[in-house]
Amino acid sequence: MRLLFFALVLSALGAGSFWALTQGPLAPVLGAAASDSTRSVLAVPPPPGSVPLAEPSAADPSQSAVQEQVTYQTYAVTGQSAEAILRSLVQNGPREGEDIFFGLTQTDLDVRYEPRAISGGCIIEDTRVSLDVVVTLPEWMPAADVDPALQAGWGRFRRALAAHEHQHRVIAVGWAETAYKAVAGLYRSSCDAAVSEARARLERLGVEVNAAHRQFDDETEHGKTTGAYWPQ
Repeated sequence: MRLLFFALVLSALGAGSFWALTQGPLAPVLGAAASDSTRSVLAVPPPPGSVPLAEPSAADPSQSAVQEQVTYQTYAVTGQSAEAILRSLVQNGPREGEDIFFGLTQTDLDVRYEPRAISGGCIIEDTRVSLDVVVTLPEWMPAADVDPALQAGWGRFRRALAAHEHQHRVIAVGWAETAYKAVAGLYRSSCDAAVSEARARLERLGVEVNAAHRQFDDETEHGKTTGAYWPQ
């Protein structure tokens, strides 16, 4: 048997895209922000004539579908006014290329499986799915005499941003489970056909999960409707 694997890396770029805010990286105008985007590091076009995954082959329900590892990290934010905090968010926020973000959720999906020849065909077995999630959020340490209204506004923003990023994680977990169900127990007439179908399903999944993140952003206006914007 041969162990095969498929890796899918996605970045769910958190609310507060400075590029979307200003229509250009590092533009001089600073204002209220509420935006989010999702970018696939591995962009795979769907095969011709493909359709969204429907009912994948049944898998052993006793197995744990996804092994998830979550890491939370923060970056420092300074300032004692809304404008100074915004400048610090822009200066210190996570970057993707030339774009700057207030929050960032990065996911790395790894699917491993073994095709096994059986009488009359081939089956995919020993499917293992691991999902690594890294969430980056801002951390502000206010001065003792900071304006209480500013501190309350930051609290609302920080909680909303964390909730927004958490939902991107939820989406990623759901699609990781879909990846498991799409591959585990897959049967075809030959191992080459089984491996080809497994890879096609996973590649199609990469397109679909990207669309799911974007749909979430559209429905929430990139986090604005749930409070993930600054200044408050």
